[in-house]
Amino acid sequence: MKSIQITPMTIKEARKFIGEVHRHHPPPVGALFAVAVSSGDEVVGVATVGRPVSRVLDDTYTAEVTRVAVKEGYPNACSMLYGACWRAARALGYRKAITYTLASEKGTSVRASNWKCIGKVDGRSWHTPSRPRVDNHPMEDKLRWGDSSMKIPLKTDSGRTVATLDTETGEIYKQVYAKTHMLQKPRAWAYDMSIYNELMGYAIDKKIPRDKMHFTINARDEGKTYTISFDKFNEHLFEFNRGHGNQVAVTLDRWAVEKDGIKQIELFA
Repeated sequence: MKSIQITPMTIKEARKFIGEVHRHHPPPVGALFAVAVSSGDEVVGVATVGRPVSRVLDDTYTAEVTRVAVKEGYPNACSMLYGACWRAARALGYRKAITYTLASEKGTSVRASNWKCIGKVDGRSWHTPSRPRVDNHPMEDKLRWGDSSMKIPLKTDSGRTVATLDTETGEIYKQVYAKTHMLQKPRAWAYDMSIYNELMGYAIDKKIPRDKMHFTINARDEGKTYTISFDKFNEHLFEFNRGHGNQVAVTLDRWAVEKDGIKQIELFA
């Protein structure tokens, strides 16, 4: 198998490549950025990323992989491009990534990239009386895909990542050492107020179903995992500032605890 790697690509060069290689779509009119995959000095595949074509999905934080075109003989190139597109979009502040395949296509590359089918879109013409257009694309049904490992880094005001938010499962996860990070008086787990406010924004805007959101803390030195629902955290939190900025915390008796995979007694339901 030929060795391939992700390489830089301009939007202009990507559009030219797509026009020559893509099987059923013309190049996109514009894009936010493009990436390529190369074998040595030869570009063998490209992808373009832009704002969602659907105005309903264009919420500022969603990016769409609008085209992926790969030469024959490079079976892993498509999945590499999907992965690179999401990593780049996430680094630029995007919280979601989507793409589409024709319903008649297997979707092998997007599945291999750990993307999940999240919906079906009926095929239709872009032509309307108010905006006459010539359809140069297949009008069959499409499948919408989203990256199922969309983990948003949660950062302190100083820019340090201390936790992640999984937009698919709603899990707010962080890994700590209890001896160093647990609040001692009272014994509790705490989060910076800025992170809590960011999470409240997701819940209020319904970008993530509130009933799915939950905190998970993995205390490595204890071998314990602490969990609590987002709503229960809100119900029992207290605010404090002990010289490290405003924070919110919930005492340990409100958390469910597992040690070595065995759930321990939760003192207060």
